[in-house]
Amino acid sequence: METITIRVDNSSNALFLQELLQKFQFVKAIEKERYKMLPIHWATEKPNIEDFTSIVTDRKLSLTEIREKAWKRN
Repeated sequence: METITIRVDNSSNALFLQELLQKFQFVKAIEKERYKMLPIHWATEKPNIEDFTSIVTDRKLSLTEIREKAWKRN
């Protein structure tokens, strides 16, 4: 027995293909697997600027230095 995996772009096309394949006697089984989306957790409050201060702790940065690094093109 051979196995073929087919990915389709939406559920209506998958249903059409499944119904079509069921008409053939040589098709022994059809397994349908749905795409599972990961859960989204939205923030419950606005972020505090102090949450991001540890990124550059004990480091003096000037605005000029930040601009030079941000706009540097290679």
